[in-house]
Amino acid sequence: MARNTRKSGAGALKAGRQPGSQASIAATTKEGNGFAAAAQAGLSHLIEDGSYAKILDRWGLSSEAVQKSELNPAGLPKK
Repeated sequence: MARNTRKSGAGALKAGRQPGSQASIAATTKEGNGFAAAAQAGLSHLIEDGSYAKILDRWGLSSEAVQKSELNPAGLPKK
């Protein structure tokens, strides 16, 4: 089942994906403030110690799990 989110007006959002595909989640921060690396390290720790899997399982989202946290992965659009 494809998931679509739509909101009209200021801050409009449109997202979706094909059935069986995995969507990536992204967060943005002010460049150079150090938060991105800290957030990635925290998520990586949760993945490594199994807490991430437990959280996703609790909410029925195990199929949405990522294998690793990435900071600025290849393929992102350029500015």
